[in-house]
Amino acid sequence: MKPSVSGMHDLACLADLVTHFQLPMAVCINNSTLHPENNRQMLIWCQSKTIPVFGQIPYSDAFRSAVQSGKTVLELPETNVKDELKNYGKPSPTN
Repeated sequence: MKPSVSGMHDLACLADLVTHFQLPMAVCINNSTLHPENNRQMLIWCQSKTIPVFGQIPYSDAFRSAVQSGKTVLELPETNVKDELKNYGKPSPTN
């Protein structure tokens, strides 16, 4: 999910759908550094709904560079998102 107004709306709709079908859910916030206040609100909302946040991936041009070079972001020289991606799937300290 992206920390934006539309991302928050999509998250709420998805949470309703998942709840209806009694499925497990977790969230990974993409571009988490673009809108810090929206990111904070999304974390608070997830916490209020007991939805675990499994990752927060900061904005990085590395994704664009990786696509242009036909590689994954993990194959590029050092980027600021590698650690976040390697920790994906582990609950954030905020949960």
